[in-house]
Amino acid sequence: MSNKQPTVEEFKKHVENHSMQVLSDNGVNRTLEFRNNGSSNRYFTITTWSNHLCISGDMGTFVFARLEDMFNFFRSDDDELNIQGGYWSEKLEAGKHMAFDQDRLVTALYKRIYYYFEIDDDQFNEIYEDEDHEHHQVIVDLKDNVIDCIEEYNYASLINDFESPSDHNPLEDFFIDCGYECESPTYHYVWCKYAIVWAIKQYDASKKIESLNRIIKVTYSIDGMRRGLSNKLKELKNEVESFIEEYGRREYEELADITDDLICQSNSFNCVSVKEIEDFSDMSDLEIDAIRVD
Repeated sequence: MSNKQPTVEEFKKHVENHSMQVLSDNGVNRTLEFRNNGSSNRYFTITTWSNHLCISGDMGTFVFARLEDMFNFFRSDDDELNIQGGYWSEKLEAGKHMAFDQDRLVTALYKRIYYYFEIDDDQFNEIYEDEDHEHHQVIVDLKDNVIDCIEEYNYASLINDFESPSDHNPLEDFFIDCGYECESPTYHYVWCKYAIVWAIKQYDASKKIESLNRIIKVTYSIDGMRRGLSNKLKELKNEVESFIEEYGRREYEELADITDDLICQSNSFNCVSVKEIEDFSDMSDLEIDAIRVD
């Protein structure tokens, strides 16, 4: 049986309702918590300090070390959640990230046997059935007493203690050459790697919004500007209506049309909002009626 690993689509489904809480943010020293409405189900915390990043929570704990700012190590420049295998594992300081993988080991054993005897899958089966073949007995023993009996608790002894009935032993020094084939990354480890990349994207997005808010506040408040514009248009509208009442619309038809056009554009602008920007809210309540004079 192989180790099931999460796909990027499964991970995104798991965190679609997660939100970020910044517990601390001081240079490379950060603590970010991610939860689904306060639930502990698949919650996780990202903690960074000089040359280290730790992810902990419901899906396990893993500590990596490489760069002064580990966000730069894991950050993905595109919109995808790109994760790496062996290289990231080399930077792992703590956390069990590999587990026995029966399917992978069995595949490696077959590859080793095929290579040793210079045969393929069909030839292996033929030799297994052909009692007169010179390698029949060793193939039978390999399949019946090793491959078909492989389990997590016994695989090492089965391979190391295998005694070939002939001078041919394809399992000799197997663990020296193929020991890495016994395991594969765990579900939780792969999930946490996705979580790290995803968390950094959430953090970076929040920083961009903070920067945009600072720029807007330094320059001007869009809401304040729109409120001021609406007030001035009301004054202009009142003046135009006064002229029309006194001298007739025909004399001020063009001015009335221009004023109505400005009012329409202002009303439309006041209905626009950007929820991430504090001073860019829905101000549709400032709507001004067009000029009406009987």
